[in-house]
Amino acid sequence: MQEYAQAYSKDGVDVAGLPINTEFPLLNPSLIRTPTRKVTIVDLLSALRRVLKEEEIKTERRSIRQRMAIRIEIPEVDITKAIELFFLKVKTLIRGRKFVTFFGVLSDRTPEQIVNNFLPMLYLSNDRKILLEQEDYRKDIKIYLKEDN
Repeated sequence: MQEYAQAYSKDGVDVAGLPINTEFPLLNPSLIRTPTRKVTIVDLLSALRRVLKEEEIKTERRSIRQRMAIRIEIPEVDITKAIELFFLKVKTLIRGRKFVTFFGVLSDRTPEQIVNNFLPMLYLSNDRKILLEQEDYRKDIKIYLKEDN
């Protein structure tokens, strides 16, 4: 250890400026692995079978995932047109009434209709063209037309 301290440092300090501890011997780990027993052809074949079985399981899982994958085609929608169309629906349905409900605006209650009309409703609310009110998260949304529209 003394030789290390002299060869790689000045005044017992290493390159990082930390003091070198000369009380403990320097460890040299063995880089060559010495086998504890001889490997037989049976061991190699069983290891190969295990690897092939694991690979087979992985490929089976991949094929299951690929079969389960669903392709969803989302059509492009002009959001400004959708907003204008929703606003026009609200204006025509609200005539003579105080408010109209969200499901009252929809022609069908399909998930596509709900999603395609919900976003324009939020845009109109953000632009302060309509007011939205919902008493409970399970109840329908009331849509009020602003006075200045």
